[in-house]
Amino acid sequence: MKLTVNAPAKINLTLDIIGRRNDGYHLVKMLMQSVDVCDTVTVWDDADSPIQVFCNREEIPVSEANTAYRAAQAFFEAAKIENPCIGIKIKKRIPMAAGLAGGSADAAAVIVALDRMFETRLSEAELTDIGERVGADVPFCIFGGTMLAEGIGTILTPLPDLPDCYIVLSKPEISVSTQKAYSLADKHLLWESPETDDAVEAVCNGDIEEVANCIYNKFEKVLNLPEVASIKRMMLEAGALNAGMSGSGPTVFGIFKDKGMAEAAPAPWRNTATRCLCAVRSQRAVRLWISACIKMEKTVHTQTEMFERTVFLMKSLRKPLFSKKKTYLSVLEKSLLLGLLLSFLLTMTGFSGQCEAIENQVFRFHVLANSDSQEDQALKLKVRDRVLEYSEGLFQNAQTREEAEALAAAHLQELCQAAQDEVYRQGYDYPVKAEITNYVFRYPGIRTVTLPAGCYDA
Repeated sequence: MKLTVNAPAKINLTLDIIGRRNDGYHLVKMLMQSVDVCDTVTVWDDADSPIQVFCNREEIPVSEANTAYRAAQAFFEAAKIENPCIGIKIKKRIPMAAGLAGGSADAAAVIVALDRMFETRLSEAELTDIGERVGADVPFCIFGGTMLAEGIGTILTPLPDLPDCYIVLSKPEISVSTQKAYSLADKHLLWESPETDDAVEAVCNGDIEEVANCIYNKFEKVLNLPEVASIKRMMLEAGALNAGMSGSGPTVFGIFKDKGMAEAAPAPWRNTATRCLCAVRSQRAVRLWISACIKMEKTVHTQTEMFERTVFLMKSLRKPLFSKKKTYLSVLEKSLLLGLLLSFLLTMTGFSGQCEAIENQVFRFHVLANSDSQEDQALKLKVRDRVLEYSEGLFQNAQTREEAEALAAAHLQELCQAAQDEVYRQGYDYPVKAEITNYVFRYPGIRTVTLPAGCYDA
């Protein structure tokens, strides 16, 4: 089996360092955003020897020093898989040592690809744990989107999509030592700023101007790099709402509301920096859960070489399908909605004389297909059967519609995961959403059960 996935980069809209643990790890508070500047990672399971890494950049190590290599090791240890023989090929597009989490993105792609390849079906918490073993940014790169990151960067809270805007990325031709950056920041740990909290509130309010006003990076303050300051100034003069540095640098990003301004902005630094334009369009967002980009024996969303183009149009990436706190719908470019409306029939006796009251007595199950095509309708039936099989016995002790609804709510994530796994197993990359709602049913029922049309809790 061969899987090819994209490994998107990230930027830090805010970055505050608020403390240090006894083990040396720093405590941070950040607003993080995925962008569609991505590496392409291909994984296959018929390699000649255990964990072989290949890369199109000679300066990148292919040994255990590579984060993708360590991610594979961590995955196999966690999954208790012995003597695996896999190959990993990395096509680098994300600039190195740029504050864009290129190495962490590659590691995240490997973890998710292996989870699908070996059908381990690891939970969100297990994936996070594996990622944390490799690096603090890896869990975010697994789930991504727009998130508040706390602790050492691994406590993640999903947020609404960043409002529509255009982001220009520019990496000056300098390098920054992350170790040196943290050493300088240690002297200013008491400088905790309120920008991250304000930025989170602005994202939730859909206020891109206020998000831009809250851009903050403690590393930028303590490093005081003239190249960064120069590019920021040029972006502001070109009409950016604001500009800042990502991570420990040196990449600078500017947020623009106007596409024309964003496209015209880079001329002053073309010869001194790597530059690209990101179109952050929430209504056309791509789901970050990298497993959504997996297709058997095919490359999905493969981009052209970004640095061969002056302007590189991208989409922001959305948050994961599953979240500990919230569940969001993600829209892939080639798909609309594969909805899973969870329900279960509580009673089927005495139906003929109870049609008028039946809507208040049952909790229905309904699957919406991606389209009316024969192919998608067949997939819908596969998903239906998989969820019914998975939920067998779950509702057998429910005596009321309310009890069934409570059980569905408690197991919503697991049922949704079962549906998503079936979609992937059938070779599709449609995202799945599960919700409990009141839905107008125009069809008679499910399998051999007939019910009247009407509004049902489902």
